[in-house]
Amino acid sequence: RLKNVSGDLAYEKSVLTYSEGGKYGLINFEGKIISKPIYEQIETLQFKEGELLVVKDGKYGVINIKGATLVKTEYDKIETDGYYSEEKGYKNAGYIVCNKTEEGYRYGYVNTNGKELIETKYNELYRISNIDSEDIYLICAENGKYGLIKNNSQLIKNDYQSIVYEETNNVFVVLKGKKYGVISIEGKTIVPFIYTQIDINGNYIYATTNDKNIEVFDAQGKLTNMDPNTVVSKVEGTEYEIHIETIDNFTNYSIYKNEERKTEATYTYIEYLFDNYFIASNSEGKFRLIDENEQNKIPFSYTSIQKIENTNIIQAIKRDTNIIELYSNKIEKIAELENANIEICSGYVKLYNDNEIKYITNEGIEVKNNEILTNNNIFAQKENNLWGFVDKSGEVVLDFQYDKVTELN
Repeated sequence: RLKNVSGDLAYEKSVLTYSEGGKYGLINFEGKIISKPIYEQIETLQFKEGELLVVKDGKYGVINIKGATLVKTEYDKIETDGYYSEEKGYKNAGYIVCNKTEEGYRYGYVNTNGKELIETKYNELYRISNIDSEDIYLICAENGKYGLIKNNSQLIKNDYQSIVYEETNNVFVVLKGKKYGVISIEGKTIVPFIYTQIDINGNYIYATTNDKNIEVFDAQGKLTNMDPNTVVSKVEGTEYEIHIETIDNFTNYSIYKNEERKTEATYTYIEYLFDNYFIASNSEGKFRLIDENEQNKIPFSYTSIQKIENTNIIQAIKRDTNIIELYSNKIEKIAELENANIEICSGYVKLYNDNEIKYITNEGIEVKNNEILTNNNIFAQKENNLWGFVDKSGEVVLDFQYDKVTELN
């Protein structure tokens, strides 16, 4: 059985283990020996399909299902580093290796090519798995002091009490003695170690001094004149910023472009949508759609507005009247149904209730069922409030006599 794999595969399905003389090897379904019975133990490796954890002479190693050695059998413990990418899954995950010494367990690192990048000398070692890079960033601890290794080079020396990676701005919040500072991904100190606390909100660093004052730095470590009660989030790939100001427990959102404030009204929430459009909410919990000039595109009458992922369709919901409306990316209404459900399908969106079904392509165009269900030979159709089926030419193949039907699936 596979351990914590990313897919639905429950077992390695191309090889079997066999036992001979109290030892284990691999064999395929045709009876061909893949590896000789030389291992005391063979089991699957966490997250890594096609790789097996083996024990030989009391030491752990890793082989693949073809029997090739990936990590030599010379460690007391092996686990994957947990690195995952959308494109390759866990394929580029390396191995945290461990040996037991008189002083306790010591950890090192082996890459996907089986090369030991880091010798087993650290009390603690783990990969920063949310840095999406071919480079390997490892937090390591030695004698209670933390440092950072990039691939096999020391980027930050083991001089610190803690190192925490902050993904939004790609920096490290670091504690030295009793003072905090910030170090860049290149290993350069960008905020000095003179602060009692550091918080990162949006794209800015908020550093608290001994006398409780807060100084605000940008992601490059440049001191700004920003109000510390304001959190600023830059909208990636645009000139927009969303400012979140909190005074006396009241929070107000506003839109800025090139340091110019674009909104005047009070909003309890703003989210960038696309182009120059934003979703905005008021204190009553109602949502609307505005442009950068605060022009109303969809009015304050919805309990939810969102863009349907991987489509050019905006979904707006009125829960008090149970109405779902769909808009194109040009903010033109495509469809509307009461007491409706929505289903996201491959290449289209299906909006339906007990009486009606609408099909909308991912580009936001409403089409007929025979235009979207191209593999079907019959199609549901309604006439005089009853359902039946027609063929591709529109000829009736099942009379209109049913209160409810489903499309052929």
